[in-house]
Amino acid sequence: MPNKKTALALSFSAVALLGGCSASSGSGAVPLSMSSMERSWRVGADSGSAGSVYVTDTASDTVDTFANGTWSQTGDISKGVSAPNADNVDAKGNLYVANEGTANIVEYKAGGTSPSFYYKSHMTNPVNVTIDSKGNVYEADYNGGYVNEYAQGKDTVLYSCAPGPVEGVAIDTSGDVFVAYNVKPKAQIVEYKGGLSGCKGTVLGAEFDFVGGIALDKDANLIVCDQDAGKVDLVKPPYAKVSRGIGKGFKDPLHVTLNAANTYLFLIDYARSEALVLNYPSGSEVTKLAGLTSPTGAVDSSNAVY
Repeated sequence: MPNKKTALALSFSAVALLGGCSASSGSGAVPLSMSSMERSWRVGADSGSAGSVYVTDTASDTVDTFANGTWSQTGDISKGVSAPNADNVDAKGNLYVANEGTANIVEYKAGGTSPSFYYKSHMTNPVNVTIDSKGNVYEADYNGGYVNEYAQGKDTVLYSCAPGPVEGVAIDTSGDVFVAYNVKPKAQIVEYKGGLSGCKGTVLGAEFDFVGGIALDKDANLIVCDQDAGKVDLVKPPYAKVSRGIGKGFKDPLHVTLNAANTYLFLIDYARSEALVLNYPSGSEVTKLAGLTSPTGAVDSSNAVY
């Protein structure tokens, strides 16, 4: 993955932003090296319930599991994991891991520790993954500059839209897809109403220094990591401007997720190698997940918020 400073030198025109759509699939991608400054993560945990929190650690090529509520480490997954950037869980509890080392997304059945399916078509630099309520899988591709959609269990691209270096993707209850991307002079978020078909995107008014991961809460508020500003921002509909900050004192907030109950926010401050559990919406700290070397993503086993 390119350094986030040099990545802004990439030029993507407004025509590419609102147009670049393809329904064709590509050949296998070539793995790219991941710089220390531009890794991706998503983290989530269930409010006091049973279940696991899955945390990707790129230094050990593992997905470490933690117990919800107690936050104690319970095990790890290593099969199919290679320089993991981020992970996510669908409504059925299936786990998805975005690997930069092998340029793919690996799916694990609920509770499983061995890969059940690989998505790799038209991927060059998978940095994030999310899933909609129908089970469709979305890949954020930073170096490729696009977001890809796959039907669950199918390694064929359904739709591909190319706004620029994509870092985050989130989907609301109406199937609208929000994509965070970085171009000069300001990082932005584009909304594809109704999905990626046709790539009819609308650039939102809110702007950021360098956008990282994004998430949506149950009220359709966007939660946005602004890496260079060291802030986590709340952006309320119609997303014209930043409404307020969440928490404070972050150095490099990269990716974020919410638990399904909308009570816990999970944030990784990459510069500090910290996986933080925060109260939502206040942003006050609950704990730091321990025993991690270089966490790059995490999600809880009942994370689905659509």
